[in-house]
Amino acid sequence: MTVIGVDGCPDGWVAVILDDGRVDVRHVPSIEGLDALAPAGTVVAIDIPMWFPTVPPRRSELAARALLGAGRASSIFPTPVRAAIDAPDHATANSVSKRLTGRGVSAQAYALTAKIREVDRWRHGSGLDVREVHPETSFAVLLGGPARFAKKTWTGIGERRRALVAAGIDLAPFEHTELGRAAVDDVVDAAAAAWTARRIERGEALRLPEAEDGDPGDAIWV
Repeated sequence: MTVIGVDGCPDGWVAVILDDGRVDVRHVPSIEGLDALAPAGTVVAIDIPMWFPTVPPRRSELAARALLGAGRASSIFPTPVRAAIDAPDHATANSVSKRLTGRGVSAQAYALTAKIREVDRWRHGSGLDVREVHPETSFAVLLGGPARFAKKTWTGIGERRRALVAAGIDLAPFEHTELGRAAVDDVVDAAAAAWTARRIERGEALRLPEAEDGDPGDAIWV
């Protein structure tokens, strides 16, 4: 059984591949590179929004914030409406979003739009089973509660890596692997996504929100 977890990095994507107990870590410059890593039907869990609301926030994001609690809820920001995602610059995206929803778009959210568009173009033609995840929600379930320390800190990375090792995902052998410009937390987040991908494959994953309620595409998997 092969599954893949993916997180974005400045020069592409980092992928953690789980295959019957074996772990591999790869860097791919473009998302299309995932198609060569596994056969059709493989579950691929990616930390990127894949459903675009008419009016933010998405129900899945509200459910994810509730799961994370006050301390980690800020790691999830509202996915912009489609017109804002397609805007050529942040100022235009902000203006369009305010006109359509009454809310602006943060610089952090707009910075992800190129990758959101990249995944959206690719996934509809890919034979892989692509799912949306959010690593902090994955870690909240893996740890039995929200992470205590921020992932950008040494203690936060240690907390998350120990949890991954306990789940059979040891990243230590890849500490000297060339992974482009991927940061440590990008790799750790991809590993958390892979953990959720494995849960999806086994039928153990949680869906946020639990009920589709007419929006089957609005889901974050944990």
